[in-house]
Amino acid sequence: MLEPATEFIVLTRVEAGRVSRIRTFTPDCNLDSGGLPVVWLQNVTPDDSVTWLTTLVLAAPDTGEGHDRVGKTAMTAIALHNAPSADRANGR
Repeated sequence: MLEPATEFIVLTRVEAGRVSRIRTFTPDCNLDSGGLPVVWLQNVTPDDSVTWLTTLVLAAPDTGEGHDRVGKTAMTAIALHNAPSADRANGR
């Protein structure tokens, strides 16, 4: 692939009703869920994605594993969005 991807995928792991991990991938990555069920959401707008990810950043603890696996990676995912809402969210 000569050109970088123009879109990306945000995967979240939900355990006991809470997001425990976030990862981002480009569409050309092969994904293996390790046998875990996957719910694929399509047609999510960038603004809706940023809004949801922002709630995760704000709810994440200030330190520790939850900060690293959820808060920091949610902020990184927001930064990957090519939308004005992402610029506003990262300015918090």
